[in-house]
Amino acid sequence: MKNFWTVFKKLFKKRIRPGYRILYAVTAGDYIGKFIVFVAEDDKKYDVMAIGGKESFELLSIPIKDVEMGLKSGVLDMVRKIPVELYNILQSEYNIRMRFPENKPNPYSEFYERYNDDEPTD
Repeated sequence: MKNFWTVFKKLFKKRIRPGYRILYAVTAGDYIGKFIVFVAEDDKKYDVMAIGGKESFELLSIPIKDVEMGLKSGVLDMVRKIPVELYNILQSEYNIRMRFPENKPNPYSEFYERYNDDEPTD
């Protein structure tokens, strides 16, 4: 009977989920010093946008178990709730990166490079 209750509790255990529009600071591990925002959820992983470092935005996929462990242990430290406008920008960036992975040519990259050069044009 004890085994039944153990299995029952595991089946209906509440999963720790990250908050909506919450900015988290990574305090340990490979991505220490970065800020992350959760933008999508799958059955096995979360897709997050990492902010900071060399790239302005970096798309990461983190397994659900690692996220739960990070939230419990304090590796993911809640900073604040971000404005809706900023979250929409991150969602748009996520959608673009999912539609045009790095191994496929991105039609917007040529446009971006052409009009955002640091050198003035004559």
